[in-house]
Amino acid sequence: MHKIKLLGIAVSLALAIVLVFYYYQNNSISIFETCKLPPLFEEGFDIIIVAGQSNAIGYGKGPYEDLQIPNEQSQIFQIGRGGSNDGKIIPAHEQLDHWSKLKDNTGVGFAMTFARQYARKLRAPNRRILLVPAAHNGTDILLWSVPRSLEEPTLYTKLYFDMILRTRSALQASAAVPQRNRVVAVLWHQGEANLSAMIRNQLSESGKTVPNPAAYEPRLVQLIQSLRKEFSERLPFLMGQVMPDSDADHPIRKEFDQRLETLAKRIPCVAFVSSNGLKSNSDFDPALKDGDHFSAKSMVEFGRRYFNAYVAMVEL
Repeated sequence: MHKIKLLGIAVSLALAIVLVFYYYQNNSISIFETCKLPPLFEEGFDIIIVAGQSNAIGYGKGPYEDLQIPNEQSQIFQIGRGGSNDGKIIPAHEQLDHWSKLKDNTGVGFAMTFARQYARKLRAPNRRILLVPAAHNGTDILLWSVPRSLEEPTLYTKLYFDMILRTRSALQASAAVPQRNRVVAVLWHQGEANLSAMIRNQLSESGKTVPNPAAYEPRLVQLIQSLRKEFSERLPFLMGQVMPDSDADHPIRKEFDQRLETLAKRIPCVAFVSSNGLKSNSDFDPALKDGDHFSAKSMVEFGRRYFNAYVAMVEL
């Protein structure tokens, strides 16, 4: 009987190991590469950068369920943009204060779900969450180019310039000792503009674009490396897969996804978050004629996937 019990334990452990490897492999995370965050102090802000294009902003429409606990919501803030709130710490809510929004300001994104999950499961009791919304709709990866300096932003560097300066401001925010604030994640979703241009052989609005996935990849790597040089050596960087039905069978789309998946396995503390099975606004309501943006329900699920990938890679 004792041997049978030991055998049962051994089988259970083996199964657990297999499941862990399966989870990591399917979330494009190396099980051997965990990310150590900056030191945790009793008080301060845990800062989350949200950047990319319109699906990072959140144009999701339709019904959705995302549990909101009042006390939890009161711990989530953002760096405001525009008007009297520009640069100020204000409560976070849909839509976040990115460069652009829907006119009715009703779109749902994945960042708030991520923040709620973080507040519920990872936030230390006296710490708060500060989102830095930095996304701009329709942007090419070239418009996220890393400048040689932050003194003179250009057309191709102003988005990066803005993201860095706002995050620096967040690091100095509302703390007697600013070093108690820390950047804990970058949530990135961009690529639709480039992928569409590659497949259709079109120029972007700026007049330039990267010609293929092989040219896109080093631009993204440069962005990741620059953010880490600025804020933290192993800053977790999570990138979401573009809409699953968008040119799904096209060889360029397949190469694009494959390169991002491989990049996530090659560079420590980078995750490729799958969009498989998620739906568009058109799937929710064909009258919207919007197959480019995730529905609200899918955005909430996407936020959970981002968070699960984050937990899997971070040393807690």
